[in-house]
Amino acid sequence: NIQQETELQQKLREANAMSDIALALSETEHIGLENVLQLIVASAKDLISNVEQAVIHLLDSQEQVLTYGAVIGFEDPGGGKKKMRVGEGIAGQVVLSGKTINITDVSTDPRFVKLDTEPTYRSLMVTPVHSGNRKLGTISVSSNLPFAFNENDIKLLSQLGTQAAIAIENANLLESTQQALKESNALYRINQGLVTSLEPGDLLQDTVELLQKNFGYYYVQIYVAYPESEDFVMRAGSGRIGMQLKARGHRIKAGAV
Repeated sequence: NIQQETELQQKLREANAMSDIALALSETEHIGLENVLQLIVASAKDLISNVEQAVIHLLDSQEQVLTYGAVIGFEDPGGGKKKMRVGEGIAGQVVLSGKTINITDVSTDPRFVKLDTEPTYRSLMVTPVHSGNRKLGTISVSSNLPFAFNENDIKLLSQLGTQAAIAIENANLLESTQQALKESNALYRINQGLVTSLEPGDLLQDTVELLQKNFGYYYVQIYVAYPESEDFVMRAGSGRIGMQLKARGHRIKAGAV
Protein backbone atom coordinates (compact mmCIF):
# COMPACT_ATOMS: atom_id res chain seq x y z
CA ASN A 1 0.00 0.00 0.00
CA ILE A 2 2.84 2.37 0.83
CA GLN A 3 4.49 1.63 -2.52
CA GLN A 4 1.23 2.18 -4.39
CA GLU A 5 0.67 5.45 -2.54
CA THR A 6 4.21 6.60 -3.42
CA GLU A 7 3.71 5.72 -7.09
CA LEU A 8 0.36 7.50 -7.13
CA GLN A 9 1.86 10.64 -5.62
CA GLN A 10 4.66 10.56 -8.20
CA LYS A 11 2.16 10.26 -11.07
CA LEU A 12 0.18 13.13 -9.62
CA ARG A 13 3.30 15.32 -9.42
CA GLU A 14 4.17 14.44 -13.01
CA ALA A 15 0.65 15.27 -14.19
CA ASN A 16 0.69 18.61 -12.36
CA ALA A 17 4.11 19.48 -13.78
CA MET A 18 3.03 18.61 -17.33
CA SER A 19 -0.10 20.71 -16.84
CA ASP A 20 1.99 23.69 -15.70
CA ILE A 21 4.32 23.26 -18.69
CA ALA A 22 1.37 22.99 -21.09
CA LEU A 23 -0.03 26.24 -19.68
CA ALA A 24 3.36 27.91 -20.09
CA LEU A 25 3.58 26.66 -23.67
CA SER A 26 0.30 28.37 -24.47
CA GLU A 27 1.70 31.62 -23.09
CA THR A 28 5.18 31.49 -24.64
CA GLU A 29 4.56 34.79 -26.42
CA HIS A 30 4.04 36.56 -23.08
CA ILE A 31 6.48 34.80 -20.72
CA GLY A 32 9.28 34.08 -23.21
CA LEU A 33 11.04 30.92 -24.36
CA GLU A 34 13.79 31.20 -21.74
CA ASN A 35 11.28 31.07 -18.88
CA VAL A 36 9.45 28.08 -20.39
CA LEU A 37 12.70 26.15 -20.78
CA GLN A 38 13.67 27.05 -17.22
CA LEU A 39 10.37 25.61 -16.00
CA ILE A 40 11.13 22.38 -17.89
CA VAL A 41 14.59 21.90 -16.35
CA ALA A 42 13.16 22.71 -12.92
CA SER A 43 10.51 20.03 -13.48
CA ALA A 44 13.19 17.53 -14.51
CA LYS A 45 15.11 18.18 -11.30
CA ASP A 46 11.96 17.92 -9.21
CA LEU A 47 10.37 14.85 -10.83
CA ILE A 48 13.34 12.56 -11.55
CA SER A 49 14.84 11.01 -8.43
CA ASN A 50 18.46 11.75 -7.51
CA VAL A 51 18.82 14.65 -9.97
CA GLU A 52 21.09 17.47 -8.84
CA GLN A 53 21.50 19.28 -12.18
CA ALA A 54 19.45 19.64 -15.35
CA VAL A 55 20.36 21.39 -18.59
CA ILE A 56 18.76 22.15 -21.95
CA HIS A 57 21.20 22.66 -24.80
CA LEU A 58 20.01 24.50 -27.91
CA LEU A 59 21.37 23.69 -31.36
CA ASP A 60 22.57 26.43 -33.68
CA SER A 61 21.96 24.62 -36.96
CA GLN A 62 24.11 27.04 -38.99
CA GLU A 63 27.21 26.86 -36.81
CA GLN A 64 26.46 23.27 -35.71
CA VAL A 65 27.15 24.07 -32.06
CA LEU A 66 25.26 23.64 -28.79
CA THR A 67 24.82 26.34 -26.15
CA TYR A 68 22.93 26.36 -22.86
CA GLY A 69 19.28 27.39 -23.13
CA ALA A 70 18.32 26.67 -19.51
CA VAL A 71 20.27 25.47 -16.46
CA ILE A 72 19.46 24.46 -12.90
CA GLY A 73 21.64 23.04 -10.15
CA PHE A 74 25.04 24.42 -11.16
CA GLU A 75 26.69 27.06 -8.99
CA ASP A 76 28.20 28.78 -12.02
CA PRO A 77 25.80 28.52 -14.99
CA GLY A 78 27.85 31.16 -16.80
CA GLY A 79 29.83 28.30 -18.32
CA GLY A 80 26.77 27.65 -20.43
CA LYS A 81 27.86 30.42 -22.76
CA LYS A 82 30.59 28.11 -24.04
CA LYS A 83 29.92 26.40 -27.33
CA MET A 84 30.08 22.65 -27.88
CA ARG A 85 30.26 21.28 -31.39
CA VAL A 86 27.87 18.58 -32.64
CA GLY A 87 29.50 15.21 -32.09
CA GLU A 88 31.58 16.44 -29.14
CA GLY A 89 30.67 15.50 -25.59
CA ILE A 90 27.68 13.40 -24.65
CA ALA A 91 25.16 16.10 -25.64
CA GLY A 92 26.90 16.49 -28.99
CA GLN A 93 26.75 12.73 -29.56
CA VAL A 94 23.06 12.61 -28.68
CA VAL A 95 22.23 15.39 -31.16
CA LEU A 96 24.15 13.53 -33.85
CA SER A 97 22.59 10.10 -33.19
CA GLY A 98 19.12 11.20 -32.06
CA LYS A 99 19.23 8.55 -29.31
CA THR A 100 19.25 8.80 -25.52
CA ILE A 101 22.52 8.06 -23.72
CA ASN A 102 22.41 7.00 -20.07
CA ILE A 103 25.87 6.92 -18.50
CA THR A 104 25.71 5.08 -15.20
CA ASP A 105 29.18 6.15 -14.06
CA VAL A 106 31.17 8.90 -15.78
CA SER A 107 34.36 7.77 -14.06
CA THR A 108 34.38 4.43 -15.91
CA ASP A 109 32.37 4.97 -19.11
CA PRO A 110 34.72 5.56 -22.10
CA ARG A 111 32.09 7.65 -23.90
CA PHE A 112 32.46 10.40 -21.31
CA VAL A 113 35.37 12.68 -22.21
CA LYS A 114 36.97 14.21 -19.13
CA LEU A 115 38.15 17.80 -19.29
CA ASP A 116 40.72 19.62 -17.17
CA THR A 117 38.43 19.60 -14.14
CA GLU A 118 36.75 16.54 -12.68
CA PRO A 119 32.94 16.42 -13.12
CA THR A 120 30.85 17.08 -10.04
CA TYR A 121 28.45 14.25 -10.92
CA ARG A 122 28.66 10.47 -11.41
CA SER A 123 25.55 9.69 -13.53
CA LEU A 124 24.53 11.50 -16.68
CA MET A 125 21.47 11.00 -18.88
CA VAL A 126 20.93 12.96 -22.10
CA THR A 127 17.99 12.71 -24.52
CA PRO A 128 17.45 14.54 -27.83
CA VAL A 129 15.10 17.46 -28.31
CA HIS A 130 13.71 17.26 -31.81
CA SER A 131 10.64 18.02 -33.88
CA GLY A 132 10.18 15.37 -36.53
CA ASN A 133 13.51 15.23 -38.33
CA ARG A 134 14.54 18.68 -37.11
CA LYS A 135 17.24 18.59 -34.46
CA LEU A 136 16.72 21.32 -31.87
CA GLY A 137 19.03 20.35 -29.00
CA THR A 138 19.16 18.10 -25.93
CA ILE A 139 17.92 17.88 -22.37
CA SER A 140 20.14 16.25 -19.76
CA VAL A 141 20.13 15.42 -16.06
CA SER A 142 22.98 14.43 -13.79
CA SER A 143 23.36 12.97 -10.32
CA ASN A 144 26.10 12.68 -7.72
CA LEU A 145 25.20 8.99 -7.39
CA PRO A 146 26.28 6.24 -9.81
CA PHE A 147 23.55 4.16 -11.50
CA ALA A 148 21.04 6.89 -10.63
CA PHE A 149 18.59 6.58 -13.55
CA ASN A 150 16.31 3.80 -14.82
CA GLU A 151 13.98 3.18 -17.78
CA ASN A 152 11.12 5.14 -16.24
CA ASP A 153 13.45 8.11 -15.84
CA ILE A 154 14.40 7.84 -19.51
CA LYS A 155 10.72 7.94 -20.53
CA LEU A 156 10.02 10.95 -18.31
CA LEU A 157 13.05 12.85 -19.60
CA SER A 158 11.92 12.09 -23.15
CA GLN A 159 8.49 13.56 -22.38
CA LEU A 160 10.12 16.71 -21.04
CA GLY A 161 12.26 16.84 -24.17
CA THR A 162 9.09 16.77 -26.25
CA GLN A 163 7.73 19.72 -24.26
CA ALA A 164 10.99 21.59 -24.82
CA ALA A 165 10.71 20.94 -28.57
CA ILE A 166 7.17 22.35 -28.62
CA ALA A 167 8.37 25.45 -26.74
CA ILE A 168 11.23 26.03 -29.18
CA GLU A 169 9.02 25.49 -32.22
CA ASN A 170 6.38 27.84 -30.80
CA ALA A 171 9.01 30.52 -30.26
CA ASN A 172 10.42 30.03 -33.76
CA LEU A 173 6.95 30.24 -35.28
CA LEU A 174 6.17 33.39 -33.31
CA GLU A 175 9.45 34.99 -34.40
CA SER A 176 8.83 34.06 -38.03
CA THR A 177 5.29 35.44 -37.89
CA GLN A 178 6.43 38.71 -36.33
CA GLN A 179 9.20 39.09 -38.90
CA ALA A 180 6.77 38.37 -41.74
CA LEU A 181 4.44 41.07 -40.40
CA LYS A 182 7.33 43.55 -40.22
CA GLU A 183 8.35 42.74 -43.77
CA SER A 184 4.79 43.02 -45.08
CA ASN A 185 4.36 46.35 -43.32
CA ALA A 186 7.62 47.65 -44.76
CA LEU A 187 6.72 46.58 -48.29
CA TYR A 188 3.24 48.08 -47.95
CA ARG A 189 4.68 51.43 -46.83
CA ILE A 190 7.16 51.38 -49.70
CA ASN A 191 4.36 50.66 -52.19
CA GLN A 192 2.30 53.49 -50.71
CA GLY A 193 5.28 55.77 -51.15
CA LEU A 194 5.57 54.77 -54.80
CA VAL A 195 1.96 55.80 -55.33
CA THR A 196 1.95 59.06 -53.41
CA SER A 197 5.50 60.43 -53.47
CA LEU A 198 6.31 63.29 -55.81
CA GLU A 199 9.99 63.39 -54.83
CA PRO A 200 12.08 60.31 -55.81
CA GLY A 201 14.87 61.22 -53.36
CA ASP A 202 12.50 61.17 -50.38
CA LEU A 203 11.07 57.83 -51.49
CA LEU A 204 14.53 56.26 -51.79
CA GLN A 205 15.54 57.50 -48.34
CA ASP A 206 12.31 56.21 -46.80
CA THR A 207 12.93 52.87 -48.50
CA VAL A 208 16.43 52.31 -47.06
CA GLU A 209 15.30 53.29 -43.57
CA LEU A 210 12.29 50.98 -43.70
CA LEU A 211 14.41 48.10 -44.97
CA GLN A 212 17.01 48.57 -42.25
CA LYS A 213 14.47 48.83 -39.46
CA ASN A 214 12.08 46.05 -40.46
CA PHE A 215 14.44 43.50 -42.01
CA GLY A 216 17.18 43.83 -39.42
CA TYR A 217 19.91 44.83 -41.89
CA TYR A 218 23.04 46.49 -40.52
CA TYR A 219 23.20 48.96 -43.41
CA VAL A 220 21.20 49.68 -46.59
CA GLN A 221 22.25 51.64 -49.69
CA ILE A 222 20.62 52.38 -53.04
CA TYR A 223 22.78 53.11 -56.08
CA VAL A 224 21.66 54.40 -59.48
CA ALA A 225 23.55 53.46 -62.64
CA TYR A 226 24.88 56.24 -64.88
CA PRO A 227 25.46 54.74 -68.37
CA GLU A 228 27.74 57.51 -69.60
CA SER A 229 30.32 56.90 -66.85
CA GLU A 230 29.48 53.26 -66.06
CA ASP A 231 29.46 54.28 -62.39
CA PHE A 232 26.88 53.46 -59.73
CA VAL A 233 26.14 56.64 -57.77
CA MET A 234 24.72 56.43 -54.26
CA ARG A 235 21.31 58.07 -54.02
CA ALA A 236 20.24 56.95 -50.52
CA GLY A 237 21.79 55.30 -47.46
CA SER A 238 20.59 54.47 -43.97
CA GLY A 239 21.89 56.18 -40.87
CA ARG A 240 24.52 58.85 -40.35
CA ILE A 241 27.09 57.13 -42.55
CA GLY A 242 24.57 56.99 -45.37
CA MET A 243 24.01 60.74 -45.15
CA GLN A 244 27.76 61.41 -45.21
CA LEU A 245 28.41 59.15 -48.20
CA LYS A 246 25.50 60.65 -50.12
CA ALA A 247 26.75 64.19 -49.41
CA ARG A 248 30.15 63.21 -50.83
CA GLY A 249 28.54 61.79 -53.96
CA HIS A 250 29.91 58.34 -53.25
CA ARG A 251 30.11 56.12 -56.30
CA ILE A 252 31.28 52.64 -57.30
CA LYS A 253 32.85 51.65 -60.58
CA ALA A 254 30.99 48.99 -62.55
CA GLY A 255 32.50 45.60 -61.81
CA ALA A 256 34.17 46.74 -58.57
CA VAL A 257 33.69 44.63 -55.45
